[in-house]
Amino acid sequence: MVRFRVKEVLFLLVTLSVTLFSASPEDRISDLEKQMLEVSTVTQMGNIGAKFAPTGQSFFGCRWLLSVDVLLWKAKVGDSSFAYSVDRPPTEGLAFPQNGSIVEVDFGWDWGFKVGAGMQTTHNDWDLFLQFTRYKASDSSGSRKDLPSGFLGLTGFLDPALCAKSSYKLSYYDLSLYLGKAYFISSKLMMKPYFGLKNSWISQKQDSRYEFDTRSGSLVSFASQLRDSCKFWGIGPLGGFYSQWYLDGGFSILTEASVALLYGYYKCEDFYKTNESRIQDGNQVVSFGTANIKGSNHHYSPFSEFQLGLCYERSYNDDRFFFLCKLFYEAQYFFRQEDKIVVEGAVRTGPTPNLVNSSSVRFARESEDISFHGVTFRMELFF
Repeated sequence: MVRFRVKEVLFLLVTLSVTLFSASPEDRISDLEKQMLEVSTVTQMGNIGAKFAPTGQSFFGCRWLLSVDVLLWKAKVGDSSFAYSVDRPPTEGLAFPQNGSIVEVDFGWDWGFKVGAGMQTTHNDWDLFLQFTRYKASDSSGSRKDLPSGFLGLTGFLDPALCAKSSYKLSYYDLSLYLGKAYFISSKLMMKPYFGLKNSWISQKQDSRYEFDTRSGSLVSFASQLRDSCKFWGIGPLGGFYSQWYLDGGFSILTEASVALLYGYYKCEDFYKTNESRIQDGNQVVSFGTANIKGSNHHYSPFSEFQLGLCYERSYNDDRFFFLCKLFYEAQYFFRQEDKIVVEGAVRTGPTPNLVNSSSVRFARESEDISFHGVTFRMELFF
């Protein structure tokens, strides 16, 4: 019995020795390298680390992202002034100097929304995201004075008025495509550079009215209306970066900044109409006047955007679903966006447009900036 056990031990030793030393060192190293390649990956910095399986489920080799934003923004245009309050409005011709203050339209806080959808590839973590934005703002302002004080209209030909009113409507639509990739600089900091394509549509219309309904000298009554409109569509490259600093409890601080250069088409229109009644040679004479000037051109409109806020993230069903809530301050700025046709030079000698005895007159374009800023609340579902 003892001999039989000794034979078994010797047989096992011989078998193990053959198994260990039958392969050459080169073969053993090659097999070990193959096994290491299966469980390792090379980072962007050239370091080798362990490769982990992707978390959660994926469809068609991708994970998906859906987002909805609620916007509470305030719009600001470069020039929304429509009247100049003066101590004594001229009714027989413009005289200087004049002392007064400017009256303008000031937008309030208006609601808007964004919706977005995207995908992230599971093999290299590139993500593609498409987002649509809709925001509208409108406001009106007006005032009335009694003689001897009054107004001078600023959107037309410096018309005299005792009552000045103006309304401004602005619409903003945007469709942008983003392509980016996230990198973890440390265990708490994530950076994601991205680039893409930005499409923007902006429509503006300002309607101003001026009335002088009290007789002053030979002037019995006067009324004028001016409508300025500008429609813009622009497209251009977009680039920026997004960062997220992870805190405890699922909270994180997020920042984002981006710039774009839009090449756009501008369609502008300036419509002016007057109705004047005067006493001439003992008779009341009523005169009408209209001017309708249209223009279109192409030029660049730079764009910049900034975001700063707080994010809360929570996962469900073994990290298959992620739900994120983000609240942040957002500011968007369009350069050279408000295109207007304005009158420059000595336009008239009386309260209505009249080129007699005028030295010069010129219709020119003016470009002003537009900005949007306010609070954005975003909900994201990642699965």
